[in-house]
Amino acid sequence: KFIPDFYAQIPHDYDCVKASRYIEGGRMDGVEVHRQLISKTGNLIASALFDMGIHDCTNGFRMLKVSTVRTLAYHERGFASILEELLFLKKQRASIIEIPTVLTSRKKTQTHFMYNPATFWNYLKYALAAVLA
Repeated sequence: KFIPDFYAQIPHDYDCVKASRYIEGGRMDGVEVHRQLISKTGNLIASALFDMGIHDCTNGFRMLKVSTVRTLAYHERGFASILEELLFLKKQRASIIEIPTVLTSRKKTQTHFMYNPATFWNYLKYALAAVLA
């Protein structure tokens, strides 16, 4: 249901359109409080370190130009690829816009995201690298 919002940004020629839970019109519905706290805290840290004006750095719902994706060599194979991609975009001085989205709790499936130190480090290393980019 949010794809038309992405499509509407095509004429503006952004390199990336990112969905955001943390801008006006975005939110989380039915998501456990502990997951919300971890997400909000992580995104506050990532947003400050990336310093790109992005409020929802960890949201994987995004649209990238094909020409941008073709030049990106991913090394990550998990969720951290979202931050790896954002670091690449920062280095390329890509134009990015956020659009609001609503994250709802999963009803029939379970997330594969692991809340453990290794996962958090895989995210944080890209945010720390962004400070130097």
